[in-house]
Amino acid sequence: MSTFKSQPFVRVAQAPQDIDAQFWDVYERVLCLSKREVDVLRWTAMGKTAWEVGVLMSLTERTINFHISRVVDKLGVPNKTAAAVLAVRAGRI
Repeated sequence: MSTFKSQPFVRVAQAPQDIDAQFWDVYERVLCLSKREVDVLRWTAMGKTAWEVGVLMSLTERTINFHISRVVDKLGVPNKTAAAVLAVRAGRI
């Protein structure tokens, strides 16, 4: 016989009311990325360096870093990892 008592579900934290607004704001920013920026971000999310992405896309490392910089600025995130996470969560890559 089990002595475990079932307890009702208790909500520990409540989601903010503007979560939909936050999601759509991020989603719209991700949609503003160009095809080239998305391609660079996709390769970056796979762990490729700027040099490797440049070789794969027949571009210079400097150009890849430029695109990554533009993506980070457009999305308002601190680094390319955060940019990749946002793009994945928004379904863009």
